[in-house]
Amino acid sequence: MRPRAYLELARLRLDESLAAPAGADGKLSPAQVAAILDPLYTARAQPPPMPEVYALIAKVWRHSASPPKPEHLNILLEGTLFFPKDTDLISQAAGLMIQSGDHQMAQKLINLGITVSPDTATRARFESLQAQLPPAPAPAAGRN
Repeated sequence: MRPRAYLELARLRLDESLAAPAGADGKLSPAQVAAILDPLYTARAQPPPMPEVYALIAKVWRHSASPPKPEHLNILLEGTLFFPKDTDLISQAAGLMIQSGDHQMAQKLINLGITVSPDTATRARFESLQAQLPPAPAPAAGRN
């Protein structure tokens, strides 16, 4: 029951993998991603929840040659529920949602991030993410 030890093991594995990425385009291979996520998922299952675990999970997916599946993204959403004021985690999750095409969830996370932003620089980071979203569809004309 040492989540911090599993977190540090994952950090070491990520550093090692980033020094020699085995995936396409200088990204992490699926095997590298799995080796890093394994201790993170173990840490995630142990109390207390740690924001660093979720942030590192997001970082791994940002460097992965393969996109995360919906169940992987749900883990990041879990992190934002545990830590709803962690703007770094929220912005990473929103960015991955944009990349995965879940623009509706990305918008929700961006709205949360703007709401909890402690300063204008953080708010600007969320506004930059919002600019990456496609325009919202126009409302349908009302019937009379």
